[in-house]
Amino acid sequence: MTATFRLSLSLLTLLACAGPALAADITVDQIKEKFDKDGLAVKVGDTVIFSNSDPVKHNLTVVTPDEESKDLGMEAPGTSVKYTPAKAGTYDVRCSIHPKMKMKIKVD
Repeated sequence: MTATFRLSLSLLTLLACAGPALAADITVDQIKEKFDKDGLAVKVGDTVIFSNSDPVKHNLTVVTPDEESKDLGMEAPGTSVKYTPAKAGTYDVRCSIHPKMKMKIKVD
């Protein structure tokens, strides 16, 4: 084997063993009828966990970059709901009960 061939083989082996990047879990808290963040930057496959620290219910809706709405359902006090963006773009999140609760998620 030539040195160039061995080096190429070693690089291919390293790349094959590296594997995909692990997805992250990012928490957004809902408190005083607000999100604790105005915006968020995540990667495709990351999971956003919306935790309800309020004494009232929330009903989150996510609008995808394709303008599709996804109702995440009613979220009781002390509970959480998860959302994993499937593609890159900007997502709008809002509470259908509390209109001032809005945030954007930028997904790369």
